[in-house]
Amino acid sequence: MRVGDRHIGSMVYGISVAQHSRIQRRLTWIARFGQLAATSIAAWREMRTTENSIKADVTNRFELHARRIVHEAGNPLSIIKNYLKIVTSKIPDENGVHEELAVLKEEIDRISHILQRLNSISGTPLVASSVDVNGVIEGMLTLYGDTLFSARGITIEKTLDPAAAPVTGDRDSIKQILLNIWKNAAEALPDGGRMTVSTKDNITKNGRQYVEILLSDSGPGLPPDVMQRLFQPVGGERRPGHSGIGLSIVASLVERLKGFITCRSDAGHGTGFCILLPRINGEEQ
Repeated sequence: MRVGDRHIGSMVYGISVAQHSRIQRRLTWIARFGQLAATSIAAWREMRTTENSIKADVTNRFELHARRIVHEAGNPLSIIKNYLKIVTSKIPDENGVHEELAVLKEEIDRISHILQRLNSISGTPLVASSVDVNGVIEGMLTLYGDTLFSARGITIEKTLDPAAAPVTGDRDSIKQILLNIWKNAAEALPDGGRMTVSTKDNITKNGRQYVEILLSDSGPGLPPDVMQRLFQPVGGERRPGHSGIGLSIVASLVERLKGFITCRSDAGHGTGFCILLPRINGEEQ
């Protein structure tokens, strides 16, 4: 089979002696069929080549764009981080200011790590370590509590289990999970709203022990169509100003941490997220 001057392949038929004479009368039809098959195969190969070329071009452009972002954003972040060190050394440690600056430094480092992961399409693997969930929550509330909640007239109710064991995970990922959910809640809550944050240890699921994080608000709740695709990104035209990508990131991070996330939401009665993260030595004994 040929297309122009290119040999595409060969067609082989297994026939009996008795069939040979009948086939002779159909050679023209068979030849046309072979030509059609060759043309189709050639078109398919060209399409695949073009598709792979487009993918490679898009990937290269994305990686180049990501490198530029990392480089351009990394410079001011480094300057800000160094300036924080200078400021910390100049001011007295009153009212926990040094602690707040330390949390802010951690957040700058977290942003740097997120930017660095843009260099890889598949993303760098998470580095698992022992994480104090209560400590992460306290630090995040120190940094974001005023801007996200207090400034909007939202009350924070916090009940953290003092006996909660460390979890196996990545500190930056847990921060990102909390921030995405808190930001969504803060935007949905009216003045006088309430955000509840709690932790609980020794939750067993499928024979393994987890630390539970409950995040609930007193907001308007989520509509049924949003609940159906809660952890999937949705188009901006569906909910103006909200792509839904935040919760899709939350779900993927929880999965990478080998945890579980569920949501309940009632119209007019708020929304709640339950996150289970594997605790240290949480395997069934």
